[in-house]
Amino acid sequence: MSNIVKVTPTEAMTLGKVFAESGLFPDIKAAGQAVVKIMAGQEMGIGPFQAMNGIHIIQGKATVGAGLMGAMVKGSGKYDYRVLEQSAKKCTIEFYQGKESIGQSTFTDLDAKAAGTKNMDKYAQNMLFARAMSNGCKWFTPDVFNGPVYTPEELGGVEVVDTVAEVMPDPNAHFTAVNNALNELQSITDIAGLAPWKAKHIAVVKVP
Repeated sequence: MSNIVKVTPTEAMTLGKVFAESGLFPDIKAAGQAVVKIMAGQEMGIGPFQAMNGIHIIQGKATVGAGLMGAMVKGSGKYDYRVLEQSAKKCTIEFYQGKESIGQSTFTDLDAKAAGTKNMDKYAQNMLFARAMSNGCKWFTPDVFNGPVYTPEELGGVEVVDTVAEVMPDPNAHFTAVNNALNELQSITDIAGLAPWKAKHIAVVKVP
């Protein structure tokens, strides 16, 4: 994670203004909201562009998409995970520290029903994976995120069907691409320059 670009509060303010004015992030209405995302990401070791795409602030807490959680676990250099079972009925993920298993996290359709998980009729596998991943990160790898981590739907927010892992499964490649995108973004001097940057770097994320 040492290749993450870190920014100062002043740089965060500048980037926040660019992100807010770009119109590319529907949940951001003002520069201050973008800065909060960027600084929350900084505390987790997440770069600014990655924070804008993967972090949502709900009830004062930073929530993270399951794909980004998984990428951070694999990119930590300390932990790893394997999906043992994934279907519309059940998802089980085993977590490792080095080569040693440190536990499993399972979330089923019955758990989802009891928790009131939304969008099970449309994205059952994604929803079960997200909850199994977030629970596992809380239980087994909290130091990766410097504290408990939540998915948006756990705090009553909009559920994000995260496709980051499908777009770019190699976490090291993901971090490299994010930093390259940030470096290019910092060289853009006007809004017109954002269009080709968006076409090159922004992956499609489905929001039900």
